[in-house]
Amino acid sequence: MRNFPRKLLYEWDSFLSMKYICLWAGLFLCIGVLASPYIIVPFSYSAVILFLLFLDILWWAWKNKKNAVIIASVLFLCLAGVMRMNMAEEQYRQLPRYLCDTQGVFTGIVMEEPVRTEYGYIRCKVALETVQYAPAEPTSVEGNVWVYDLSPKDHYTIGSRVQMKGKMKALHILRNRGKIDLESRYKSDGIIGKIYTEKRENIHFIEQTNDYYIGQKALAIRNFIEEKYKPYMNQERLPLLMTLLFGGHYQDISSQIIDDFSVTGIIHILSVSGSHMALLFSFLYLLGRWLRLPEKVTAFSVVTLVLCYAGISGFVPPVLRASLMGILTVGGLFFKREGYALNALGVAAMAMILGNPYLVYDVSFQLSFGASAGILIFYTPLLKIFHKIQKLPSWIAEAVAVACSAQILTVPLVLYNFHVFPTWFVPANIIVTPILEQVIIGGLASVFLLFLFLPLGIGMVSAIDVMLQIAVTFNGWMAHAPYASLHIGGLSLWGLCLYYEMIILYLLRNVIRKYKMPMMISSFIVAMTLFGAGYSWWNKADMSVLIPDLGREQGAVIVSKKHKIIYDKGDDFSVLTLPYEWQSFLAYRGIFTADILLLNIENMTKERAFPVNIPVKEIWVVGGDPYTIFPQLKSSQIPVRILRGETIELTDGTTVSTNGSSFHVTQNGKQIYLSGAKSFYQKSTDMPLLWIGGSNGYHRGVTFQDVNHLKPQCAVYQGYTPAGAGDIEELKMAGVDVAVIDDTGMTDVTFRDGLWQRE
Repeated sequence: MRNFPRKLLYEWDSFLSMKYICLWAGLFLCIGVLASPYIIVPFSYSAVILFLLFLDILWWAWKNKKNAVIIASVLFLCLAGVMRMNMAEEQYRQLPRYLCDTQGVFTGIVMEEPVRTEYGYIRCKVALETVQYAPAEPTSVEGNVWVYDLSPKDHYTIGSRVQMKGKMKALHILRNRGKIDLESRYKSDGIIGKIYTEKRENIHFIEQTNDYYIGQKALAIRNFIEEKYKPYMNQERLPLLMTLLFGGHYQDISSQIIDDFSVTGIIHILSVSGSHMALLFSFLYLLGRWLRLPEKVTAFSVVTLVLCYAGISGFVPPVLRASLMGILTVGGLFFKREGYALNALGVAAMAMILGNPYLVYDVSFQLSFGASAGILIFYTPLLKIFHKIQKLPSWIAEAVAVACSAQILTVPLVLYNFHVFPTWFVPANIIVTPILEQVIIGGLASVFLLFLFLPLGIGMVSAIDVMLQIAVTFNGWMAHAPYASLHIGGLSLWGLCLYYEMIILYLLRNVIRKYKMPMMISSFIVAMTLFGAGYSWWNKADMSVLIPDLGREQGAVIVSKKHKIIYDKGDDFSVLTLPYEWQSFLAYRGIFTADILLLNIENMTKERAFPVNIPVKEIWVVGGDPYTIFPQLKSSQIPVRILRGETIELTDGTTVSTNGSSFHVTQNGKQIYLSGAKSFYQKSTDMPLLWIGGSNGYHRGVTFQDVNHLKPQCAVYQGYTPAGAGDIEELKMAGVDVAVIDDTGMTDVTFRDGLWQRE
């Protein structure tokens, strides 16, 4: 027992510092980036500490103290991540965000291919050059903006110099968990605002420049290839083929096909990713072996051609990431050195994070890194298990092992961002993915054959078209099969901890088996996690109210033991993506059906998309005619009730009362007030009340009389406008605990021990 600590440190030292040193280095650098918001250290102090830690590493290395070197290296890498992220944040703060909410004439260069959205307008990313405020002269500025051309007229592309007249609006990011981190993505791209041009004369093409030359040439090559394919391909499947080969074109693909690929869990193949690079690398390497080329010539040719392919795909960040990770990872597999492959993956991660630390928050980076690491770590053990199954062909065992190993580390990420688990991902990877991989290889080969030998090229394109149709058909069948996907929602904190604890225990299984102390420690950690999860479930609140961030819109989800009630109060200025926000919020919280949808449309005059697209049993409406605002309700089978002043009691004793504007929801000694344009006072009661509301357009949403009569214990303020400052002050002066969604983002309020409490 006396030698146990030294033996354990030796085992840990061997695992941590030798075989996977670069992988661990990449992970600790990521941890530093993630920890940066919570560690406030001045830049000069960070630089000094970093330098001292570097000297410390050299000193202990000279003294041959490996454990001290490991500890100092971990601190060095974490602090380096913190420092790099702070530098990126400072660089973003230096951009001219003061331009937001100003009216002027902006000039800039289009950075990426403009995209026509499903709403009919064109969106493009523009690098600003000048801004002019009449009657002053133009002033040079830096920074990138999203330009939304609502009435597209001129044709502009990558490298075009355009002039936009209008108001730059600040980025307003709805802060709901369980979706892609747009704030980090905007910072990564240097986006400082948005410009909307509603009239055709407010944006026009000036000239074509040589800026973003590689992007221009890449786009020209892709368009040229597409024109070559057109005479011989089904026009509905042509965008899908171009997406498979080079990414993009998502807006041209049928939404049904996109949904089907998402359901079966192979949506990643529609973007240029590490799997594309691995596939191309493997094909070219085997071709070189078949031609009996020297090893060095084959390696150089393969890397050159892969980089050329990345260039044609646009050299945008996802393609660069896929190129680097694919080349290094697959290179390790070719040399049959697992440690090399994982270390190469770590080097790739470090290089990309040092170049752009915001990638740590990017879901595509997380999934690429997690899937690659999962394949390298778990593929061989899983393959050994599947080989033990009698009569299972080797090619099926290998396909299943790859599909499962790629999912192991990414399941929590998939559930967090997409909220469903694809149960058919194994059959899809066995049947559909191999066909699409052949389509990718054949598609790239056919480009050359169309020039070298036209008849053979035409034949190959026709064959690709048939294979693509077969793949889409099979994938559609699986996507519409029973239980094609499990609607789970995001993992809880306890579930997340338990999941990764199991993975860590597997990775450290050799250490745990040898010594009793690690076994006891790991058992204790797992037991405490299970206890925490059990206590959290047992101590569940009697009623929870989940409030999303919907911008100017107001909404809430009331969850009791028997009922789920969704409330939405809209106006004519709500964001176009509101249905997506609702869908993402509900799916993340594991809500896929509801009993009642309460709609307040008193501030709405224009037709708009229905806010919620999950199944509901009934729709109750106040404030107007719902069939004018939501024409799709005319063909709906859901019962719709227009309320003007009534009280309805539900089966569990919950009572919903309204005056045609506001709602009172009461249940077993607690009540919720959903504020509308008209105040609604019921008989005075001592039941603790939760107030949910916001301003009514540009009018106050709460008065002194409201607060004095309702006596709210807790309040949630949504839809913040200039009129909201007085409302919030009114509530605070009355001693009410107020959560302002515009400041806090989504929030939860629960009823425990006779009190409404913010989580």
